[in-house]
Amino acid sequence: AELLCRLVVDCLEPHHRLLVFRTILGVSWDEGVLSVIHALLDSKLDLSVGDFSLFAEELCKQSLHYSKSMKFAKMLLSVLTKYQSHVNPSCHHTLSSCLSFNETFLKKSLQAALKRIPL
Repeated sequence: AELLCRLVVDCLEPHHRLLVFRTILGVSWDEGVLSVIHALLDSKLDLSVGDFSLFAEELCKQSLHYSKSMKFAKMLLSVLTKYQSHVNPSCHHTLSSCLSFNETFLKKSLQAALKRIPL
């Protein structure tokens, strides 16, 4: 997963990173996939409103499975801090539901980051 993260971020053009991001949303998630998604998000993907909405829905679906995962929590924190402008009222509700399942020590930080996003 670490090698794939480096290849995706260092070797692909932005539009190819976006294609990888869209593709990875449809695969079965594991800790390695979380690392790749986080690396893609950190590369400042230019997500459309539709892409972000689909991603938020997938985060919500996966949140129960990763309620104790620090990788998932760190990825969520990255989403809430770097993609604030993408969060519309519908996504805000979806992300709020997602955070309700989180059982890591980052839960309060995640909730605070979500509250700072203007609607």
